[in-house]
Amino acid sequence: PRNCFFRELSSSEVLACVKQTEANFGEKMNTFRNEGFVLSFLAMVILVYSAYPETFHSEFLKKINCIAESGFQPYCDLFILCNNLLSKPYLDAYDRCVEEICPNGIGKCSEDEELYNSRENRTAIHYCIMDEVEKEGSDKEEIGLNQFLDCLDILSSICLGDVENENK
Repeated sequence: PRNCFFRELSSSEVLACVKQTEANFGEKMNTFRNEGFVLSFLAMVILVYSAYPETFHSEFLKKINCIAESGFQPYCDLFILCNNLLSKPYLDAYDRCVEEICPNGIGKCSEDEELYNSRENRTAIHYCIMDEVEKEGSDKEEIGLNQFLDCLDILSSICLGDVENENK
């Protein structure tokens, strides 16, 4: 939906835009599974590393990699909207880590490019962000990432669903 991209949105409006876009694309998503999109890597800004088991990290990276390697720009745009739901400690850590790991920028979603250039970069950014937030001593309960994670789950379910359908 066009009005989702040209103004500031509340968290409930962001989720509504994501859900509306998912509904609009519906069956058309199978057409785009090979063209994909990129979720802006802010998703790497998740939870304090020491507080979560490795399965959290691997599942999170699976979602991000599916989106980042899909090459579908509208998903990248929607992911940026999801990122607006993140709290300041994570956004600040994201900026520092991306600047360090991807000094030439995050790239774009296309057939020839993927977000953050490689899985290795996405993994490095993910762990960098969690280490940065942990150093700041931010309490994960105060950060409130549930809306961001819900938004990410909606977007990644489309991508992962397309991959599963492709493998059948």
